[in-house]
Amino acid sequence: MNNGVGAQYGTFKIGEVDEELQLPPGNVSLRQLKPKPAVTLNAAGKVTKGSDGDPFLGGLENTQGNQATVQIMGVVWMKCSPPLPKIESKVVVDGQGGVRQAKDGENGRGCVLHTCEYNQTCEILMPA
Repeated sequence: MNNGVGAQYGTFKIGEVDEELQLPPGNVSLRQLKPKPAVTLNAAGKVTKGSDGDPFLGGLENTQGNQATVQIMGVVWMKCSPPLPKIESKVVVDGQGGVRQAKDGENGRGCVLHTCEYNQTCEILMPA
């Protein structure tokens, strides 16, 4: 697993305060063992889970109050909606906290490096 290689982060305001975007404080290593929730930016520039097909901003790393730290570059480990994306494809958010392969005409991002059918996860390289 290459999770975190070349990681760079950005801090954004949280657009919708829901339990899935409020990560528990504390054991960071426990969070690193799970795929990060996929997020996008809404029209106001705030982090949300978005709707199916919205552009993929990155993986939610941490939250504190109304602030979110998001991994926006490097290799990130994400949950994927079936069917799993093809290697080297771009992804969009699925609106459920994961990603799916971008269809023609969608604003996909990243490059899928690896998929795991058993866990329904993928590793994505997110360039600048």
